[in-house]
Amino acid sequence: GEVKGPNISRKLEAMYDKTVKWKPNFFKLPTGEKGKAFVAEMTRLIDMWTNKTSMESVSLLALQVLAPIMLQKPSRKSKNKDHIKYLGERLEKWKGGLFDDLISECETIQKKLSQNPKLKSQDN
Repeated sequence: GEVKGPNISRKLEAMYDKTVKWKPNFFKLPTGEKGKAFVAEMTRLIDMWTNKTSMESVSLLALQVLAPIMLQKPSRKSKNKDHIKYLGERLEKWKGGLFDDLISECETIQKKLSQNPKLKSQDN
């Protein structure tokens, strides 16, 4: 479900603990609207920290999990149009605080990578 308030810190810490153990499986940041939205979110998180907002304590942690979650390739043969679609959907979930949905999706992808050693991460 949606995460708010003091639970955000605990949730982000749990996400970080998982993402740092993942196999690299990232797509290149798409250009256009979705790529700009990703950069805007990164900038927003950095601004929270530099401007000492109430979210300062979690902003850098959020920044550290943002890329592994947002840029996870959905499949070995996914194309740029797929990456744009997934990035847009994931950003909406992120903004809505649906961290459990995001981590579950990415854990499923990581599990598939682990189950098939022939699958190697490739950038498209």
